[in-house]
Amino acid sequence: MSTLEKIRKHPAIVIFVIGFAILLFIITGIVTSFDIFRDHDTVAKVDGTKLKYNELIQRTNDLQENYKQRGMSMDNIDFQQIEQEALEQLINETLLNNAVEELGITVTKDEMQALLFGETAIPMVAQRAQQYGFQTAEEFYQFAYSNDPQAEVVKAAWNEMEEMIREQLKIMKYQGQFAALTANKLDAQTYYNDNARTASIAVARLDYNTLPNDEFEVTESEIRERYAQDKEQFAIPTEQRLVDYILVRPTPSQDDFVAAQQEVEAVVEGLKTTDGIEAVSTNYNFEITNIHAPEASITDRVIKNAIPTMEADAAKVQMIQFANNQYTIGKILDSYVASDSVYVDLLFVDTTKGAADSIATELNKGTEIAALGEAITDSTLDFGLPLINTAFAGYRDQFTNAKANTYFVMDASVGPFANLVAQANGEAAVIARVKNFTDAVKIYEIAKITRKVEPSSTTLNGLDEALRTYIADNKTLDAFKDNSVESSYDVMNMIIDPSMLSILGLPESAKAARWAMENKKGSISGVFTDDNRTYMLVLAVEDIYKDYTPVRNSDVIDQLTSRIRAEKKGQKLVADYQGKANDLAGYAQLMNVKVDTIEGVNYTQDRVRGFVPGDGKLLSQVAAAQKGQVVGPFDTRSAAVVFEIIGEDMQAREFDYEQDAAQFNRAQGVDRLQRQFQNILRGNKEIDYSIQRFSSAN
Repeated sequence: MSTLEKIRKHPAIVIFVIGFAILLFIITGIVTSFDIFRDHDTVAKVDGTKLKYNELIQRTNDLQENYKQRGMSMDNIDFQQIEQEALEQLINETLLNNAVEELGITVTKDEMQALLFGETAIPMVAQRAQQYGFQTAEEFYQFAYSNDPQAEVVKAAWNEMEEMIREQLKIMKYQGQFAALTANKLDAQTYYNDNARTASIAVARLDYNTLPNDEFEVTESEIRERYAQDKEQFAIPTEQRLVDYILVRPTPSQDDFVAAQQEVEAVVEGLKTTDGIEAVSTNYNFEITNIHAPEASITDRVIKNAIPTMEADAAKVQMIQFANNQYTIGKILDSYVASDSVYVDLLFVDTTKGAADSIATELNKGTEIAALGEAITDSTLDFGLPLINTAFAGYRDQFTNAKANTYFVMDASVGPFANLVAQANGEAAVIARVKNFTDAVKIYEIAKITRKVEPSSTTLNGLDEALRTYIADNKTLDAFKDNSVESSYDVMNMIIDPSMLSILGLPESAKAARWAMENKKGSISGVFTDDNRTYMLVLAVEDIYKDYTPVRNSDVIDQLTSRIRAEKKGQKLVADYQGKANDLAGYAQLMNVKVDTIEGVNYTQDRVRGFVPGDGKLLSQVAAAQKGQVVGPFDTRSAAVVFEIIGEDMQAREFDYEQDAAQFNRAQGVDRLQRQFQNILRGNKEIDYSIQRFSSAN
């Protein structure tokens, strides 16, 4: 039966197929249309305020420039790490600006006038004025708002500076609101009282870890009940994904090591039979570093220690070491005895004001430099010039052949001085006088040649293929995890959220982070890698969390189980020992523990030696106890405890409002709040990240 005849006999099927196709077309069109209307330049929304992509790029570039100016190398810093830092800066600034605006904080004209032109003007104003060639802020401002053709550029700089100062003053005013939280007399007195006594205690403590966990079962219902009680502790600010992952960091195979060794051996033989470094100069698997220095000044210990063995070889070549997957070869290219530096007087001459030869003659007659006037534009006296430096080596013969303490006109057609002459359009010359050479030393010129053993393309392709095969053979989440050990893979897990521009600090991993946030539970990714294939990464979305990390999360279960079990152990131990002894020694004997002495226990401190940080139960008991009183047994977060205060130190000084208020502010008051400034600003503010869409496209 022909296809046409089938269609004629089953029109309902045809109508259904065509209708379904049209429906798919319409849905696709709607999705595409929605995509067209998506906000394509917002990287984050901060409590409703949009942060734009161009702002982020500008801030990221500024950060990079700042790092460079501070001497930091960008070679090992992933761009996305800087981008994430820039985004967090913008978010913090936006939160602050919104808070300032909500409080209606403004800056008056009089305040700005004082900061720009008054006696208390900000130093930055004068500095910025001088950068643009003005003596005062007034001159800077007047030119900015003049009719001069160049005024627009200066006006933009002035406005930028003025806006920056205005914003800084708003921030200062906002932070000034914290001053209302400074300690009052009651706060200061309470702080003084809490710190008035420092106790020395003798303690008998029985840790919970001495009891076997399997005797203290924690049920699922108990975990759920405690989770409901403590749920707010597990609140999360934005949606998160629990992701399982396999990370492969490629290492060289045995074949790679054999190939590298053979290549190194061939290069060593080549270096022995050819001049210089011809045998390796075009082989990009090798890195060449030239060392030209007196033996005593060579800082590379590997090379310095190998000089005797290189000298002993007829070709002066040695395979020095193999360490950390890297071969090191050394070859002495030259060695000679000479001075490595010369001390000279250098004079720079403006030849439009006088002939260099005539000036040198005058100097040799004893004429003072100052007497030659404008002809000498600059001078550097008793300058140590390194002759083994490649840049200055071309001057060695001139200085060697020069008569000591006699001025002569240098041949400045080569080396660094040639650049100075060129900058002066040839209307300059250099006059020199040799003062003295340093003592002659043995100088080496050595080529240090290294070959790092890296995974070959064959090795990388094999690892990639094996990982892709594993993904294809294990398409479900359970199979992905359960079969990993058999295939020699380690499956780990981690939390990913929309703010993350990298995973595990891996370069170029923003695409992987985006994939994790955009795919549904149970999805398994392909293989992510970077341009240099330094890693291979596969992700699987195990769970999706919104608002709270759920009770099904293994970390939450472990945390609550540990908390509940500790309470059960504490209750048992307290019940076992309660009232069974009359003194501390008796309790210690029952517990089968030694009495420990802890000095300097104070109610306001954060931790006590041997106890979990933040466990306030012991501190509150110490604060209420009297000297000589046996307290306990009672349960803390980590142990059952009995103690006795055996010594007290009272503050020698009387209450001092100023001093105690300042200490309260540092420990509990305004100073502490200001240290938490950014966290306070964030509070419960909604931050909606969409940065991954942009960063992963780079």
